[in-house]
Amino acid sequence: MTKYSNNLIDNFPDYLFNKINQQKLALRQSGEDVIDLGYGNPDIPSHELVVEKLIESAQIKKNHIDIKPILIFSLAKELKLKIIKNISNE
Repeated sequence: MTKYSNNLIDNFPDYLFNKINQQKLALRQSGEDVIDLGYGNPDIPSHELVVEKLIESAQIKKNHIDIKPILIFSLAKELKLKIIKNISNE
């Protein structure tokens, strides 16, 4: 039995943040200190320098790219690699 009702979904690459979370967990379990800069609920304001750099980066036009084609290419590459791996295991 598959994880999902549609077998094609089982062939999709793992969600990137799941991979990152697994890596963080493995490092923590091995005793490594991990500084997680991911999303959270900070209890103090952001440092003024961080806010200034964010504003500075937001004002640079080349930073405003359409990331969808990049993501689609990346997903297609991952899916291709997974399919090739599955075929070679048969």
